[in-house]
Amino acid sequence: MMPDLDSKLLPDLLVFFEVARVGSISEAARRLHMVQTNVTVRVQKLEDALGVRLLDRGARGSRLTAAGEALVPLAARLAVLLDDIHLAFQKSDHRNSELLRLGAIETVVAARLPSLLEGCRAKHRWLQFTVTSGSSATLIKMLQEGRLDAAFVSYPARSDLLRTEIEFRDELVLLAPPETVASQAADVVALGDRFPLLIQRLGCSYTERFISYLSRGGNRPPRLVEAGTLEGVLGFVEQGLGIAVVPRTFVDRLARSVRVVSLDEFWEERHVSVHLVSASERSASQGLDLFLRHCRIVLGSEQSTLHEPRPIPEPR
Repeated sequence: MMPDLDSKLLPDLLVFFEVARVGSISEAARRLHMVQTNVTVRVQKLEDALGVRLLDRGARGSRLTAAGEALVPLAARLAVLLDDIHLAFQKSDHRNSELLRLGAIETVVAARLPSLLEGCRAKHRWLQFTVTSGSSATLIKMLQEGRLDAAFVSYPARSDLLRTEIEFRDELVLLAPPETVASQAADVVALGDRFPLLIQRLGCSYTERFISYLSRGGNRPPRLVEAGTLEGVLGFVEQGLGIAVVPRTFVDRLARSVRVVSLDEFWEERHVSVHLVSASERSASQGLDLFLRHCRIVLGSEQSTLHEPRPIPEPR
C-alpha cells in the first residue's frame, strides 16, 4: 500500500538528497549548516514515512539501499524545481556580471564542461566564465596561487588550502584503431606490444594506471608517444598509429572511426574519480556557489550511488 506523504517531508527529502550526493551524513551536515544528529533524524523520518530503509549505516559510513538509489533521481528533480523557482523570482537583470575562473583537465573540457556551463548560464545570465585546461598538477598550483576559482582535476585536494567540493565517477576505456579486435585481457596486452601508447603529455594519471596494470602481469610497458592534445591523440588512433586510454564520458561524445575496448572484465581499477576543487578559504562568491550547486544537481542525478572514494595517484 502506498504510504501517505506529508508535504512537510519535502525538506527531509532534500536533506536525504544531500547525503546521497556527498556520500556522508557528517559532510551533508556541514554543507547544510546542520547538526549531524538532525540530519540523521530527518533521514529516519523520511524512511518511516516511506516504510523502507534508504541507507545502510555502518562503521565506515552510509551506503544507499536499492530503495535509496531509486529515490535519488526523484529527489534531484525536486532540487531542480526549487532552483527553477528561485530563478523565476530573482532579479538577475539588475546584477553586476561576475567572472568565474575555471580550470579542467582536457577530457572534462571536451566532454562535460560545455553542458555544465551552458546549463548554468541558462539560469544565471549574469555569470561569465573563463576556462583554462591543463594537467591536474598545473591546475592545483594555479588554485593555490589564487589564479583560479575552481578546477576539475583527477585527484582530491590534499592540502588545508584546498577543498574538494564535488566528486564524480568515470570509467577508463581503451581506444584502438578501427580494424583491431580485443575481447580479452591477452588481446589488450597484445595491443600494448603492437602499438605505442599515445598520451597528451607525460605525467597523465590515467596512463600511469594503465601501465601499472600491464606491469603487474609481467608485461613490458608500451612505448609512449606524446601527441600534445586530445585531438592529436584521436587522429593518431584513427590512422592506426597507436592506442590510448581515456574516460568513457569522453568517448560517448566522439564521432570518430576508432574502436572502443571496454576494460571492465579484466581491470578492476578502471574506475576513476574527477574532483571539483576550490580554495578552502575562498572569498564569498555567489556566482561560484551557484555554479557548484548546479554541478551537484546535474552530476548527482547522473550518479545516484554512494561509493567509497578511492585514492588517485598524483601526477609525477
